[in-house]
Amino acid sequence: IEQLASLCGCSQSYFFSIFKEIMGVSPITYKNHIAVQQAIRYLGETDLSIEEISSLTGFSSPNYFRRVFIDTVGKTPKERMI
Repeated sequence: IEQLASLCGCSQSYFFSIFKEIMGVSPITYKNHIAVQQAIRYLGETDLSIEEISSLTGFSSPNYFRRVFIDTVGKTPKERMI
């Protein structure tokens, strides 16, 4: 958010509020949604582990990745693989 706000020439709080107003979700939720969509591709097209996929998609930990994945998809990454 800091980098994006700087690129737009505005404060982080202003960027956050404008982004949410326009996109309907926070920048973090938006980023997580894109990362989960990429993770779904990895799950279907590779033999990478959940831990590897969570790292490749930019999550700070596999546990956080699983929580965001469940919130976004409604299933765990393993359930999505089946």
